[in-house]
Amino acid sequence: MSRIKTPPPPSPEQVKKHFQAQEKSVFQKPYTRDPGVTIVTTPGEVSRIIDAARQGETVPAFKLRNTDEILPDPVARASDLLQKAHSGMSRDDFAALVASPLDEQCRLALYGQMSDYQRAQIWQRIHKQAFDEQQAALAEAHRRHQLDQKKTDQLLKARSLQERIADAAAKRGKVVDGE
Repeated sequence: MSRIKTPPPPSPEQVKKHFQAQEKSVFQKPYTRDPGVTIVTTPGEVSRIIDAARQGETVPAFKLRNTDEILPDPVARASDLLQKAHSGMSRDDFAALVASPLDEQCRLALYGQMSDYQRAQIWQRIHKQAFDEQQAALAEAHRRHQLDQKKTDQLLKARSLQERIADAAAKRGKVVDGE
């Protein structure tokens, strides 16, 4: 049985080039910042991102653009919380930011009273849960991209139809829609 190998982390230049190569959705509100959804294909990539965040570091990762609405990114959120905790956030401040079961697991792993073995088990559970939630978020993002593409195609077809109607009317010498 072959095991999926964790690819090496991409460089920041590769990440930037990958994100900029993706087309922005025409349905996204103007002047909104799109954080993207982190693309992870193996549990090892999630482990690398979370373990780096525990050390206060950031690992570059490929991201998928969002469509008309911003989707939650569980790995990025957990990574952000862990980096804040590493920079000296108190237990109470961290508890105030907890918004999901994954965040609660991170809080317990960081501030809970337990043995090293139990802490290691919780980190393994966090890695698995983060991978599963990230895969669900990516599946939703892909589904939304397909719907966005369908809406864009329909919009382009409607515009093309309007142009053909206007061209046909212009050939006949009629004015269409106040033009």
